Amino acid sequence: MALAGCGRGQVARIESLSDAQILDLYSPKRIEILPFTKVKSFNDDLIPDGIEVALRPIDTLGDPIKAYGEFRFELYTYRPASGERAGEQLETWVQPIVSEKDQAKFWDRATSTYTFQLTWEGGEFPAVDRKYILLATFQGSGEKRLTAEYVLPPPSMDRDAIRGDMTRSAGGNPQ
Repeated sequence: MALAGCGRGQVARIESLSDAQILDLYSPKRIEILPFTKVKSFNDDLIPDGIEVALRPIDTLGDPIKAYGEFRFELYTYRPASGERAGEQLETWVQPIVSEKDQAKFWDRATSTYTFQLTWEGGEFPAVDRKYILLATFQGSGEKRLTAEYVLPPPSMDRDAIRGDMTRSAGGNPQ
């Protein structure tokens, strides 16, 4: 961009950018899964229902930016002391962000992040005392695919309280 007449009190003139340059400037260049990401219960009990993901798309200048496209999340078992840390794939979630309504639902203005609640789909939830690998992928319209990996630490939960909640939800008496 060329600027002309940048003296004090003068208005700068900016040469026009092409649509492709503008799209490139205002598109994510990378995504980050933030450390606020955690295994979480989304209702009144302590039994984890899924993962709450805090994710931030970043632009060319390193600033947070909104994104339009599709986010895909994959959860894997964690393999310690291995060149390939992602083990067995446990779950996959897809969340499109394609409208103003989607932006309003998932974007947090205060933190400039997206928050996604990824619930377990059927079956038992994974063990809460293990690490997992969370892989996030973003695909915008005509853009290259962006990925981020996050090691999801074991949650700090009271296993006895979870067992009691599980027993009550199954109709039994807590031990």
